[in-house]
Amino acid sequence: MKRILFFCLLFVFANISNAQTIDSVITTNPILCNSGIGDITVYTNSTGNVLYDLLYLNTSGNWQTMLSPTLSFTDDFTISNIPGLFYRVRILDLTTSLEIDSYDHLLIDPPLLFLDPSNGISSSLVSCFNGNDGTST
Repeated sequence: MKRILFFCLLFVFANISNAQTIDSVITTNPILCNSGIGDITVYTNSTGNVLYDLLYLNTSGNWQTMLSPTLSFTDDFTISNIPGLFYRVRILDLTTSLEIDSYDHLLIDPPLLFLDPSNGISSSLVSCFNGNDGTST
């Protein structure tokens, strides 16, 4: 009887541990300038540790690893200081590292500001980083 109870509990635990899913991924620190960095936060329905990795879509159209499998000790976690790209966050099984769930998210990188002098626009650069003495007319 104890063996049956043990195997039933093991079966229930195994199914619960694989039930982790990603509820949403949001940009928590947007990129404000071209080629900057930002943060995304991942919300899951997990009640414990979460093993995840992060992929990005490269210029060839293939998914490439940005972060190798990482263990989060909270159910929701933030991935910080990443450039603006199209990302795939994957939740992995703690024992096998196989994918359980994934969620795609675009961290927007603002375009480079381009002023075309042929349209009568003139500009002057700022004198130093974070300066505010540049002009555009």
